[in-house]
Amino acid sequence: MIRLRVAAWLPLVAALGCDEKRPPPAPAAEPAAAPTSSPTPAKPTLPPTLVVDTSGALVGGTRVTLDGTGATERLKTELEQHRSFLEKKEVRVAAERKVKPSYVGAMLAGLGAVGASRALIRTSTRGDLPPEVGFIAPDQARSAPSCSVVAMILADRSTAVWHVQGGTAGRRGKGMAGPDLTLTGETIVQQAKRCKESNVLFVAGAEGVEWGLIYDLAASSKTFATAVFADAALVSEPPTPGRPVDLGK
Repeated sequence: MIRLRVAAWLPLVAALGCDEKRPPPAPAAEPAAAPTSSPTPAKPTLPPTLVVDTSGALVGGTRVTLDGTGATERLKTELEQHRSFLEKKEVRVAAERKVKPSYVGAMLAGLGAVGASRALIRTSTRGDLPPEVGFIAPDQARSAPSCSVVAMILADRSTAVWHVQGGTAGRRGKGMAGPDLTLTGETIVQQAKRCKESNVLFVAGAEGVEWGLIYDLAASSKTFATAVFADAALVSEPPTPGRPVDLGK
């Protein structure tokens, strides 16, 4: 009986031994994750609000720094997204008085790069001056006649007036509360008589002169009874009075 029982158990033990030696089943393959894609940015549906302030620029609410190199390229990249609202159009820009003139220059260059025809720049000013003046982009300004008038506010708040091609600069002293825009205007009108083929007034400021004073100078040209300037153009880099003005390439 003992032998029969042992014999009966042998096949079971052998079977158990075989099961222990079998490798565990491979885990089931997990389904491949669906590829993810970045959402496509929604196209703007309204013209962007454009602001130049002491921290740089705002393009439709997006901050763009204007310090250091590449400011125009950074602005162009941001403005490009709004090209359909800017190209071949008059565009409004708000600029604070205390901003660097180079900031406004970068905005004008950026708008010109995306095809804007003109920038209407609004800046707070005196009550007797218009609160908005049209400026053309640097690329457009380069084609202005070389006899075009340049008016500049100097470091001591006196002014100088001459022509893009160079020549003797007419100077006017500082007024009671800043540049004497009345006397400067008389000099601008005198110089403009020598260049009737140009309707662009170039404006500039010495190092450290804030944008607001340059804006006032451009705005004052809209009050002249005789000389008519359809547009203003900003010389971002301070020129030397009487010397030819470098308008870039």
